Amino acid sequence: MEAFSKEFCETQAMFEKIAKGRRFDKPTQEERKRIPADEWYNDGETNKLFKMFLHGYEYGKWSKS
Repeated sequence: MEAFSKEFCETQAMFEKIAKGRRFDKPTQEERKRIPADEWYNDGETNKLFKMFLHGYEYGKWSKS
């Protein structure tokens, strides 16, 4: 899945609905230039959970095909 595609944004919105009690603050455009491409949230734990969520989402797509 390509970052910031429609599918990615929908998946991120789904994650934010499910992962209650997490911090969802995101890096600014300026900060984004200095951090790794796969850092989606400022909170490290939320970021790890989102990466796991993405892997599960991708696995679910792959296993259905």
